[in-house]
Amino acid sequence: MTKLSLDALKERAEAVTAEGLMTQIGGGTENACHPKTPCDQINDLQNSPRPPLTPLGEAFLRWWHDC
Repeated sequence: MTKLSLDALKERAEAVTAEGLMTQIGGGTENACHPKTPCDQINDLQNSPRPPLTPLGEAFLRWWHDC
C-alpha cells in the first residue's frame, strides 16, 4: 500500500462527501412518478386478469397503507 499525497487525500475526501450528499438529496414533487395512491395501485393490480398478489399479500398491503 502506498501513501497518498495531501492533494490526493483531499480529492478522495471531497468525493466521499459528494457521494454522501447525493444520497441525501431528494427532489421533485411527491408521487411524481407514481401519481396514484398505493390503494389505487393495489386495486388496479388485483383487478387485472391475473392478480399478482396472494390474498395474504393483498391484506398486508391494505393494512400497511391503511386502505
